[in-house]
Amino acid sequence: MWLEVFSKELKDELQFKEESCLEQTEMTDLGFLQEVVNKGLTETVKNLCSELKTISDLKQEMFKKKPHTVLTEHLCRSCWVQCPFCSAICTNTMEDHDGDHRVRFHRNCGINGWSFTVSQTLGVDFCTTAVSSNMFFTTSGRVFPFKEYRKAGGEYAKWNISPDTSEVPYWKWFVCRFQEDLEKHYKRKFTGNGEIPPEWRNITKDRAIESLNSSPSLCVQKRLYGL
Repeated sequence: MWLEVFSKELKDELQFKEESCLEQTEMTDLGFLQEVVNKGLTETVKNLCSELKTISDLKQEMFKKKPHTVLTEHLCRSCWVQCPFCSAICTNTMEDHDGDHRVRFHRNCGINGWSFTVSQTLGVDFCTTAVSSNMFFTTSGRVFPFKEYRKAGGEYAKWNISPDTSEVPYWKWFVCRFQEDLEKHYKRKFTGNGEIPPEWRNITKDRAIESLNSSPSLCVQKRLYGL
């Protein structure tokens, strides 16, 4: 039956019930059918092209959701919680996810303005190095060992920061490159216990950028910074 074959061939493009055309099942003049279909499609395509020419005149109010909202929900609906020490962003791809926040590579805490309590000098330690040391930090007027940072409660208790001596060269280079800007912004210096190690200044920009390729999350930062 021609109608059945016609329906199957166009099932992905057109949706209609065969019952709606039962009265045409006995049609034998396929040439007439072709003429009718071609005429209908030609007119439809013409109207569609005419409408698309005025697409620039469409107002966003016509959409159920604004285009930028759709893009934001699709691309940015992940966890954006920042480490309480260095402000590195949690790499979990689920918003309001279960379990701890975590990030593979943390930053230098001084980038986030962390400083020594007495000297008020900016620190150069990375979170992962600090939690394996015997240092302490102060928050809300209380002192806690970095090793037991979760006891500080709040956001500190929601993060999993594993002791690790590996440090991304990029953030060392960043501190050296923008030292004056950071000191001006926080009104504190990288001196004393927070003295920048001399070897950090030997890190080239190329090596710093290359180190960003070691992690997907760092690659995203690389694109964000236009590097």
